[in-house]
Amino acid sequence: MAFENIEQLMPDTTETRLAFEEAQRTVADCADAAWRDISSGDVLTASISTVQEAADDA
Repeated sequence: MAFENIEQLMPDTTETRLAFEEAQRTVADCADAAWRDISSGDVLTASISTVQEAADDA
């Protein structure tokens, strides 16, 4: 009897799991896009130059 009631009390988690997985993919896609922007552009070059200048001054 108790196990029969559990099925009624527990919501269907499939939709929640799918939404969570989609959110994970979205976050991963955004992180990949951000890394591509940083690593392929002037931001990385400027950062390396700043570190090199700081090292030269030290």
